[in-house]
Amino acid sequence: AVMSYSAFLIGFLSKLAVALSFPFLQNLRDELGCDALCYGQLQSTLSLIVVLLTGYLSDQFGKRIVLAGGLMVSLLAYAACSALLHSQHNMLLYLHLVPYAILYQNISLLKALYADSILQRHTELTAPSNVSSALAVENARFMGSLGVAAAASYMLGPILASLLFQSFAQSLTGSVALVTCALGLALTGLGGDGEAAAPSTTPPPANNTSKGTKSAKIVTTVCPDAPQGSCLKATIRTVLDEYGSLSPGATLLLVMKLFMSFAYSAFLTLWPASLKARFAFSHREYAIYFAFIGAVSSLSQGVLSPWIARTCPDTKHLLLVCVVLVGVGRHTAFYVESLAAVYVWVFTVILFLGVLQTMLNAHSLHVLPRRGHSGGFFSLSDACEHLAALLGPLLGGWLASLHPELPLWGMSAMYAGVFAAIVWGFDEHLHVHVAGGSHSGAEVTKDSSTTSSSHQYRRHAKLKTK
Repeated sequence: AVMSYSAFLIGFLSKLAVALSFPFLQNLRDELGCDALCYGQLQSTLSLIVVLLTGYLSDQFGKRIVLAGGLMVSLLAYAACSALLHSQHNMLLYLHLVPYAILYQNISLLKALYADSILQRHTELTAPSNVSSALAVENARFMGSLGVAAAASYMLGPILASLLFQSFAQSLTGSVALVTCALGLALTGLGGDGEAAAPSTTPPPANNTSKGTKSAKIVTTVCPDAPQGSCLKATIRTVLDEYGSLSPGATLLLVMKLFMSFAYSAFLTLWPASLKARFAFSHREYAIYFAFIGAVSSLSQGVLSPWIARTCPDTKHLLLVCVVLVGVGRHTAFYVESLAAVYVWVFTVILFLGVLQTMLNAHSLHVLPRRGHSGGFFSLSDACEHLAALLGPLLGGWLASLHPELPLWGMSAMYAGVFAAIVWGFDEHLHVHVAGGSHSGAEVTKDSSTTSSSHQYRRHAKLKTK
């Protein structure tokens, strides 16, 4: 419980530190000659690199170490931004992207840390595929709390910044204070990583039977072939090998995440312009709109999703209903002429989208490639969002050039792909067994589907060892 509260606060403080600068970024971009598209492409590219790198490093050296290191780097980047404030150099904008990318991925690290903690506490689980319904509910509750942290920080950040600060420089001071608090919690409030049970995937050097120094361990972990070849090539090969060991269930979850991210990016190419054209949205209306989204998202992920995880026995059909409502809701909201109707459909979309995302995240325990190696999986999950944010506007713009409403139908096609993936693969790869019809205990599943999943887990582990 202590770790849950600490993780919630770290996620909230990290996102809030980023959100404090939102009201001042537009003026900063204008002064430095970087429009929203330019800034968004830079942001997505850097975030994609950072999230993949930190996910891999967290599996090698520990989530808490990488989390604390990222917070320290963010503090240094904010200090550098403060030093460059009066120079009006483009480097100021680039440096400000560094803490954004690092603090954004803290949520992924916290998800991975908690997943490892659950699997470590329940040592009777011989593989992640032996996860029972009770553990899935526990994971859903935690995933929902992180969703609330993210939504609340993005909702409160701009409001607090407008009330407390008058300039970008002052908002940097507030961000530094928040990141410092998050760093203190990361160092003192998270306890152990739960990674001690993770098996080592890198064999020790043949000529070294002693423990060696810490630096030697790092070199042999990241660059196992350093004496024979390039360290960079060895690192890239190791990372690709690490991510290549994903189970079919993990791959299915990532494909669905990628489809949903591209669906959102395609929809976003039309949605802001549509609101402005139909209802003459100004900055005030957009502020109300995003605050409404944040409130509904918090309700969905923090209250509704954990309740559904405890009470709904048929997760597959629930997910299918969520996909249909999200796709139909966004399509309908684009055409209705009443602002009240738009808010009704947006409420429906955000509510069920939060349930869909939380329930899929909760099933991540069931498909992790190996205990202690959750960082790579969750980083890949976030990388899907960044990849879609990077390529989605280009794809949406190309579709819009063919027909003004084609991005909307592209979004529908993506949700149809998610629907098909759930129909095709949920029972085989993502089903969580409810032992004895109850949601209590940490029972190990004995049915045929779990036996198959366990066999797949052992087969992947054996291939990885070879």
